[in-house]
Amino acid sequence: MLEAEFSVMDELVKRGLNRIETDQLVSLVKVNPKEDFSFASSLVDQVSLKKSNVAEVPLYVARLLFEEGVAEPVDEFLDRKKLVRISSEERYKEYRLTDLPPSFYFQLKQIVSSYRSQADERRASEIESLAAELVDLRLKKILRYCLLPSSSVDLAKSMTSEEAHLFNLLKHIVDCWKKEVMEVGGK
Repeated sequence: MLEAEFSVMDELVKRGLNRIETDQLVSLVKVNPKEDFSFASSLVDQVSLKKSNVAEVPLYVARLLFEEGVAEPVDEFLDRKKLVRISSEERYKEYRLTDLPPSFYFQLKQIVSSYRSQADERRASEIESLAAELVDLRLKKILRYCLLPSSSVDLAKSMTSEEAHLFNLLKHIVDCWKKEVMEVGGK
């Protein structure tokens, strides 16, 4: 394959993942403020939060609130215990994907980054190892799905946005290759 073709593929993957991450950053999440306070940013008008009154804010704002310790998440965020459970379920389900939170990969990066910033390399390495195993298990299933003549709606529901992006790219490449080489499959 030519270097230019690899560059085009790299760009397709990166642009898709950047778009997905941006969508996740502006998606609303519920927070439970620990104290009364107000804030504003160039993307959000003035927002006032009252202690113990659950509010919805964009994820990028929620992350800052959590880091400052002025709010806590209402919905469960990914942690080591949850990652172990998900990984175990993924191993058990040989042909089906385990349902993941919509922002799973985003949260995964945040956990590793958090441990690294706390200088807890052992914990960061443990999480990365668990994540690598989980990603490999899921990739094997996704690659298998790419070979199926058609994909179901249920399949798409069990993928994260990042996985659906990869699946669509791979499925298109496989279908195009089949069409060109064997004149079967394709669109």
